[in-house]
Amino acid sequence: MSEITRRQMIRAGVVGGVALTAGTATAAPDKEKSLNIDEYFLPAQLTKEKIAAGNGVTFTKIEYAGHTFWVGICDFLAGGTPHAWIAIYAPDKEGVFHRCLLTESWAAGNIKAGIDAKTGMLELRETANSTLKGQIVLACSLKTIGTQHSIEAK
Repeated sequence: MSEITRRQMIRAGVVGGVALTAGTATAAPDKEKSLNIDEYFLPAQLTKEKIAAGNGVTFTKIEYAGHTFWVGICDFLAGGTPHAWIAIYAPDKEGVFHRCLLTESWAAGNIKAGIDAKTGMLELRETANSTLKGQIVLACSLKTIGTQHSIEAK
């Protein structure tokens, strides 16, 4: 019998909770649907309805060079360990927001997004009172993320 890791147990618990919340849990194995946690919390395409609903996700609007980007952060404690899923959304030609970056952190507990208006560098930093306070969790240039329609080269 293989050993189940703590991460697998946490993910299974979250999947079970999401399935029950979404109403997709069934007793019959042939009717069960596969549920992608990332897609439930941080969908591939972001709509105004998803932003308004939240579903445990904090969305931050970022304005840069006349364009809007969104940062979605879904965070929780898993067995006392901070865990966060982070998604960056960039607009396409029609202004629809698509997830262009998805990552996770098993260390940062309270992440806040900020932008350097001059360089276009998006920085996500830890803000919780911990040994990580002030450190960069994720950084990327909004000049290079998304599609060719996300931002015009200057």
